[in-house]
Amino acid sequence: MKLTRRYLSLAVALTMILGCFVCLGFTASAAAEPEIVRDGLVAWYDGSNNSNGYQDSETTIWRDLSGNKNHFNVRVNETNYWTQNAFHLDSASYYFPQAVVDLVNTDSYTIEFSAGDLDLKATNWNTLMCSDNDEFSLFIRVPEQNEGRDYLEYKYNDKNQDRPLVDDGAAALESDGIGSTIAITFDMNAAEGPVCIIYINGIEKGRGVPEYTNIADTLTIGHDNPQRAWSADLYSIRFYDRALTPAEVKDNAEADDEKYRYGTYYPPKVEYVDDGETFEDAMTGEYFNNIIPMNAELGLIDTQGFYSTHSINKEIYGDWTGVRVNPNAEYDLDEGGALLTPMIQINYSKYCRKAGLTLLNGEDIPYAVVKLKAQGESITKVNLVPVAGDHHSWFEAVNHTAENVNAIKANGETEYLIFDLSYTWEGGINLICLAFPEMTADATVYVEEIQLFATKEEAYAYAGEEIPTKAPETEEPTTEAPTAEVTTDKAETTTEAEKSEGGCKSAVAMSLVALVAVAAACVALKKKD
Repeated sequence: MKLTRRYLSLAVALTMILGCFVCLGFTASAAAEPEIVRDGLVAWYDGSNNSNGYQDSETTIWRDLSGNKNHFNVRVNETNYWTQNAFHLDSASYYFPQAVVDLVNTDSYTIEFSAGDLDLKATNWNTLMCSDNDEFSLFIRVPEQNEGRDYLEYKYNDKNQDRPLVDDGAAALESDGIGSTIAITFDMNAAEGPVCIIYINGIEKGRGVPEYTNIADTLTIGHDNPQRAWSADLYSIRFYDRALTPAEVKDNAEADDEKYRYGTYYPPKVEYVDDGETFEDAMTGEYFNNIIPMNAELGLIDTQGFYSTHSINKEIYGDWTGVRVNPNAEYDLDEGGALLTPMIQINYSKYCRKAGLTLLNGEDIPYAVVKLKAQGESITKVNLVPVAGDHHSWFEAVNHTAENVNAIKANGETEYLIFDLSYTWEGGINLICLAFPEMTADATVYVEEIQLFATKEEAYAYAGEEIPTKAPETEEPTTEAPTAEVTTDKAETTTEAEKSEGGCKSAVAMSLVALVAVAAACVALKKKD
């Protein structure tokens, strides 16, 4: 197969060169663009036509060419960017829209993923696609960390033990350095019985027998965790609402080869009429508005939304759209036997769909506001503690903790606590931990939502607070910082009197320099005379 693709590539290249000599007026773009299968197409992301008729090198919306408007967002920077015929992804993760998530949880579907040569950077698993709850994962094992196993593997619902595997996964996708098209067909209603098949470049390479459909909560492509990261040019991603036949899979793989890998350039073309579609608003909604709602009616209170808790009881509070939190009768203990601070860990990416606390345009979100009701004398502070890492393999608590900037009234009325995260958190945060360090048995907190903001003005306006003219002491880091950092901070911190004194000294010094210069000039002129 590899030799065939290599020779075919050389043949196409030689044909193009000969064609140029025979007739300079003939160009490759005059050839008809190879067609992909359209029947059952739910979403189609073309790397050479990201905007339905043109290639926009600055767009952050990869538009769906199927006509179903299942667009999704990417970030454009120095390492993740558009080329003429692909989106270059490097150690990043991007979420597909909910319609695609719903599709891969059905009885029958096809996923096709076409890319250039993969740079497999991961130390544990090269995760090509996955879900936050780890019930969907297409990955290549790193043999050194997996007892010598190096499969390309598709995991669909953890209850299914018979997964499709491809031996020597990295080599199977190598394809002489020009990349491959991976296809997965899943069909619970196939004539021969439930089956899931992996194809590489149109050839079946592995199959499994599923007993259950998938239960993915999200769906992403790429990964930003160094344990799972990789990079490649993404040529095309397609989703179908049925299992394609082997012949259709082969046709699509050959179309990918011709369009992306053999040097023929096909100009972008309009695939569907998009009159009236507002693309700047295309990705808004409950998953992209940077709000973490604690709303039972929306189905967001579950074991996946709350990753874990300790030292507290939590329950949905009656008709109120929130969660009641109060301490356990017996606090949980850590490994050393010490009491653990009451805390609830929230998988915020389940709601905001953005890891690293960044907006869709890549800007930082330095402020968070928690909407809650509190009762009890021991409720004087609430902390936000970030946790970095992978949801299903490792965690690492980040050193810095943000305390609430404004005081808690704890009078049973709705109030808003503001958190300044700008000096504490950096990228890669996976969980937000809401902690109650002084909470005792007499206290109860009803949490309604956490909302993230890009600016201080937005955060304070939402909380109904005026921006203080002088930052309160609670905005200073609450954990011990390295000695060097403390020293630097002290050196950079000066009082108004010191600033004034420094200004006077600077003015005097500048005056002396000016007098010396004038005197030197006078001496020089006198000598000249």
